[in-house]
Amino acid sequence: MEKTIKLVMNEDKSISVFLNEALKCEIKEESREISAQTIYEILDYKSGDKLTVESKNEKNIDKNVLVYFKELFDDLCKRINGMDEDEEDDLLNEE
Repeated sequence: MEKTIKLVMNEDKSISVFLNEALKCEIKEESREISAQTIYEILDYKSGDKLTVESKNEKNIDKNVLVYFKELFDDLCKRINGMDEDEEDDLLNEE
């Protein structure tokens, strides 16, 4: 299943994190951190999922902060998507 994580910088400098248009979490300006558990819950990963990441910052607020979180999610999604490809390769090699 295709899943899109969307990071949106809000005017109050918080970052809204969506999964397929459903709001999953909000990262407040005062506490710009996210736990591994929260990321796990946001991704709601199932075998076969293909994850992509988008970001939106219409007013160019705290651009570097949004870039940091986008890169974090990009890296995680790349690794997760790669796990599925490795599993598929293993299955083909077994046949």
